Amino acid sequence: MKKIIKDRHIIEDSWHTLDIAAEQWQSLSATRSIIVPCTLWQSDYMALLAYFQSGVGVALENITEPDTIPALDKIALLTIDFPLFNDGRGYSLARILREQFYYTGELRAVGDVLHDQLFYLARCGFNAFDLKPHVNIEHALLAFNSFSRVYQPASA
Repeated sequence: MKKIIKDRHIIEDSWHTLDIAAEQWQSLSATRSIIVPCTLWQSDYMALLAYFQSGVGVALENITEPDTIPALDKIALLTIDFPLFNDGRGYSLARILREQFYYTGELRAVGDVLHDQLFYLARCGFNAFDLKPHVNIEHALLAFNSFSRVYQPASA
């Protein structure tokens, strides 16, 4: 099983990203914790919530408009994709979700996420991080202690 950082601890990731055709999600076990694309959530969220007992996560692109996500309070996990490490739109989306839309569930950074970004990502509201396979996850935990003082307000 893959390891991620959640709430500053290394854990086994129990979530499964939907990797089959959207029409076939009902063939999956209802006890799985599943992450679906935002487009599938937008079109079928009531059926997904009724079917998956362990909760549903939604994968967002960093250009997703938060007001297009129905039933945000019912989503257990949101992932925000970072297609490139130097693309900062995911930071802004995380802050908007936490501060303006009051999202309280797990907020996970995925994609091209580097260990030296973790401190800043956490300040923007992320509490989980799916790092690239080559990144030493134990070493990455040290990034949360990079700075002893901060000067700007944060979502964290």
